[in-house]
Amino acid sequence: MKRFTFRLEKLLRLCLSREKAAEAELAEARRREEEEHRRLTLIEVHLVQTMTRTRELERHPANVTEIKKHRDYLKKLGADREQGQAAVAAAAAVAAEKMRALLEIRTERKSLENLKAKRQADHTRQALAEEQKVLDEVGGREAARKRTPA
Repeated sequence: MKRFTFRLEKLLRLCLSREKAAEAELAEARRREEEEHRRLTLIEVHLVQTMTRTRELERHPANVTEIKKHRDYLKKLGADREQGQAAVAAAAAVAAEKMRALLEIRTERKSLENLKAKRQADHTRQALAEEQKVLDEVGGREAARKRTPA
């Protein structure tokens, strides 16, 4: 019996390489999402610190220009926070899309692997059946040879 060959082996290898590429893309998307989240956290820390300083300055209104600078900076930080939140949401959406694509590719690969395993099992079963047939023929000939007088 000839060796087992899976005719879709190239497609299976292609799926494996696509899966590895998708995993790398997902890791990069998650890294970007985490980076955006760190930036947002940093902005929020600056926002809280500036709010605290502004309140302290407002309690003792010695320098109105300094208070105005702090308020303007607070407005800028507020806008930066909104942009940061949008960036985090966008990065999370990209990561979710990459995850969906990875799961699709993984499902395709698993179905090909299952098909390969099924065909390999069929091939093994067929090889065993042929081997059994040959053994039965050999056994039958041996029995016939013993029954007939020489």
